[in-house]
Amino acid sequence: MVDFEIAEVEDNEVKVKTYRPQLLTVVYALYSEYAAGFEEAKNFNILNPSIEHIKEKSEFYKLFLMQPGMIEDYLQRAWNEDCLGYEPRGGLNQYVLKNKSLDILINMLL
Repeated sequence: MVDFEIAEVEDNEVKVKTYRPQLLTVVYALYSEYAAGFEEAKNFNILNPSIEHIKEKSEFYKLFLMQPGMIEDYLQRAWNEDCLGYEPRGGLNQYVLKNKSLDILINMLL
């Protein structure tokens, strides 16, 4: 982990660093798992997943060594940056993938 700069050695102890990926990196990973376009990574066919579904069933945030609690901050920031929509429905906080596929998201980012 030290070789990949995920951790550092301090006083002969390995301490894991807090890693904060860029917002668009997390949005891309979310789209990869939920939207059409990269079928090898797609686990769900949901374009408006709830925060509970994302935290309990998705895998993308684990790639970044993120705790589930960090996801809400990223999703809120993505909504503020107009990368995602937001729909509070019946007690569910759903985030809407504005683009129907990963290809559309990529073209938007370019």
